[in-house]
Order: sequence, then C-alpha cells, then structure tokens
Amino acid sequence: MTASGKQQTAKGGDSRSLRATHDPFAGVYTFRGLAVWQRAQELAASVYGLVRPLPNDRATSVVVQQLLRSSTSIAANIAEGHGRYSAGAYRNHLSIARGSTTETMSWIDLLKRTELITPAQEAELLETCAELMKMLSAKMIDLDRQTRPKRALREDAVEREV
Repeated sequence: MTASGKQQTAKGGDSRSLRATHDPFAGVYTFRGLAVWQRAQELAASVYGLVRPLPNDRATSVVVQQLLRSSTSIAANIAEGHGRYSAGAYRNHLSIARGSTTETMSWIDLLKRTELITPAQEAELLETCAELMKMLSAKMIDLDRQTRPKRALREDAVEREV
C-alpha cells in the first residue's frame, strides 16, 4: 500500500471507493452532462444486463457481441464528437452514433425473432432507441443551424457600369 493509500484509509475511507466517486471534471462542461450521452449510456447498460443471461453458444455469441459493440458505440461516438474542435467533426460523430443506433435496433430485432428476448424486452429497448434517434437528429440539426453560413436569398442591388 502506498503512502497516499495509507492516508486515504486513515481518513476513514477505502481508496478504491474514493477513486470511484471522485470526478476530476465535476462542475466542468463535458459530454457527461449531455442528456443524449446519458441516455445512450443507459441503453448500453440495459443491453449489457439483457444479454448476460443469454446462452453462450456460437450463434448467440456472435449476435450478442455485435449488439454490445453497436450499443456501446452510440455513447462513445457522442463523447468523441463532443471532444472534437470543429462542429463538422462533432456532427459527423453524431451521425455515426445515429447509425449505431439503427444497427442496435436491427440486432434487437434479430434477438426477438430468434426468441432470445421477449416482445416486451424488445419494445422497451426499441423505445429507447427511438428516443435516442430523435435526440441525435435534433442535436445534428442544431449544429447545422449554428454552423450554416448565412445565405442571402438575393443579391443586394449593386450599380454596375455597362
């Protein structure tokens, strides 16, 4: 145990629990404050909980791996895009997250068709996916509005010599 670990333990806490609860970005604007990122993380956690008890046969494992990859990719792309310097790069990552959402919906459909999940489980996850699609689309439209150059509908009258 390091000296700092002894100090933390001496103060009455387990050093692991201190690390888990300490957020170095507390009070700073980050992707973690975005409702769309939070919702995407909730979806990924729901998917993770859903697939844990599924059979471990080869076919199911392939589908589960793809579902986990696509569902965790949503929040990861939102976070990565938020960390980019340009609005265009951010929008591109939101578009990728949107694609991952539709891919997730496809894998959920396959699990339901193969009777590995119930219609109720499918409906709950698809509802969350639909909500995410709306949130991502709204964020993309907002970025488009912010970054679109102001376009004139007509040119201002300019006197020209002929």
